[in-house]
Amino acid sequence: MPVCPFCKLSVSEFKTNSHVLPRAWAKRTKINGQNIYLNLKDSKIAVNQTDYADDYWCEDCENESAKDDSYGAGVLLHGTRGKIVECKGKKINWKEISAVDHSKFRKFILSIVIRDYLARSVKGHASVVSVVEFEQLRENYCGGRDDIYITGSYILDSDPLSKAIHGPTRTRNNDGVNFQLFNFCFLIYFSKIDIKLEPISLKKTGEMRLGIVTADQIGSWKDMPSEHQKIVNDPKNKKQLEKIAKKYR
Repeated sequence: MPVCPFCKLSVSEFKTNSHVLPRAWAKRTKINGQNIYLNLKDSKIAVNQTDYADDYWCEDCENESAKDDSYGAGVLLHGTRGKIVECKGKKINWKEISAVDHSKFRKFILSIVIRDYLARSVKGHASVVSVVEFEQLRENYCGGRDDIYITGSYILDSDPLSKAIHGPTRTRNNDGVNFQLFNFCFLIYFSKIDIKLEPISLKKTGEMRLGIVTADQIGSWKDMPSEHQKIVNDPKNKKQLEKIAKKYR
């Protein structure tokens, strides 16, 4: 019998077609039932109908992650969990998340990185986290450890990249990973963060501050905003760009 790589239990079979990025977000990016991908390597917009999903863990783990996604969507998409308000400061404005269940919201964020690791492993692709970091993620998710730190940013609504989602990538300084769900970008650090970041990290009281920025201000994204601009300026992408513009008009 196969052993689930996450819960370590023997199971009769793995759950098929488990999503890596939450379905609640993925379905909102579709245009006429198709996924729209920014292919930064080839500077083009690619289209297909295949979601980022695979058979990488058991049914019980899938059901648990579905609870995580439901809670995360309640906070970030539907406004049914916690509270998000915009605050204005002298130098920067920010979105303040409050009144969330710290454990549930943290599990939601960690789960996305965990799923990405498992999906890449199934395909034999290089992961953005090491085996040691995966075990750290797993133990933090299950409650055995508490040594992962989470911060984030909020991309301005007027920025075109605020309508995108992307899976985990390594940070510029190689000290963690980040991913994006529309306006919300989360950074996961595997070692204690700089004291300057502590005020904006996810707190056990269920509070978190996310500075409001443009995509090119997110240092961990490296050259992504400039690569995105190349895609926008390339005439061969005009047709797909018109579809995207129509969807978000």
